[in-house]
Amino acid sequence: MEISKNIMIVLGIVLIVLIGVSVVLGFSNIDLRQKLSLKNTELNMIQNKLDDNITALNDKTESLNLSNLFINTYLEGLGSYYNATEIQESADYKLDQAQIRYDNGYWSKALAWYWKAMEKYTDAWQKFNETKVIFNNAIEYEINKTYLDICLIYSNIMDASSNAMIYIYEASENYAAACEFYLDNDYNAAHKSMETAELKMTYYNEEIETVEDYLYNLNIILSEIN
Repeated sequence: MEISKNIMIVLGIVLIVLIGVSVVLGFSNIDLRQKLSLKNTELNMIQNKLDDNITALNDKTESLNLSNLFINTYLEGLGSYYNATEIQESADYKLDQAQIRYDNGYWSKALAWYWKAMEKYTDAWQKFNETKVIFNNAIEYEINKTYLDICLIYSNIMDASSNAMIYIYEASENYAAACEFYLDNDYNAAHKSMETAELKMTYYNEEIETVEDYLYNLNIILSEIN
């Protein structure tokens, strides 16, 4: 009986110890869960900040890419424009040579120069149109209103220049026809072709004046930037 009594006492003590341990572990688990919850909250805050930084970085990268695209396209447009004006100058030289011979009655020689001028004016017309497309593309990457206005002006210059090339081509074509009529001794037809050519030259000069007006406005904007 005494052994049983002692066993009961020992079991009671063990039970009390186990209960104590369970209570301690319970409190420990509660504290651990609280710490884990705080850590998760901190990690979520860090992740949110990281996401915000990534978004901001992507926005800056996109803005930088657009700026680079604009600058590269804008510079390409300028290069193409200068190339177009060089082609036009070459055509103008050939037209001048044709006019000199036309005025002196060298119809065959004048005719050859008019054909050369017409070929170059066609090239210039094509180049002005290509350049307009480039500046319109630059507008898609516009980084501020000032540069948007500049590109729009350049696009309008290309339009007017392209129209000018059409008119001066047609003028050259009619002068060439007049030369052929003179060679055939058909003076009435030659005079009619010459009148049409001069009318086309009037239209050409009007388009050139439009180009000059655009260039004047462009210089104002560029001077304000500088």
